[in-house]
Parts: sequence; C-alpha cells; structure tokens
Amino acid sequence: MDENTNGEIDAEDTRLGGFTFVVTLAGGAGFGAETSKSHCALATVPAALLRESWPVVARMELPEDVPYVPIGPLEVTLVYPESQADFIFGAP
Repeated sequence: MDENTNGEIDAEDTRLGGFTFVVTLAGGAGFGAETSKSHCALATVPAALLRESWPVVARMELPEDVPYVPIGPLEVTLVYPESQADFIFGAP
C-alpha cells in the first residue's frame, strides 16, 4: 500500500496480505506464492532455467472485495535476466 503516494515501495509502506503473486514461464509452466502482512511474496526463478524459457510473466492476483486499487499494471513481462516486479496499490 503506497502510503505516501510516491509510486514507489518504501520501508514505511504497509504490506498487504492475501494477494497471490504468480510467475509464468514462456513454455506455460507457472508457480506462485501468497503475500502476507509481514512480507512480500517471493517466487524464485531457478538459475538453471534455460534462456529459452524467457521471457517470464509476473502477475499479481487480488482477492475479491479488496479496497485497494493498483497503481500500474497487474502483469509485467520480465526479459532475461530481469528478476524483480513491483506491484503497488493505493486507496480507492
């Protein structure tokens, strides 16, 4: 939750739990993790992953009836060797 509305994730911003972070590889395989209020979700793309499996798509799935709006896209395409996607939310 972007508390200070600067469009960036800062240490003082509130973490939001119950969102699902999913990574999908170019071949269609995917994996994910759920966020908690104590930390962000982390999905590690294996180092041994062949370059042919890129690009990967990272997306954030919101639970139903959340009172937040995304600031920016909910899906980001990462091109080798990009490794981070930030998803930021604000108040409605």
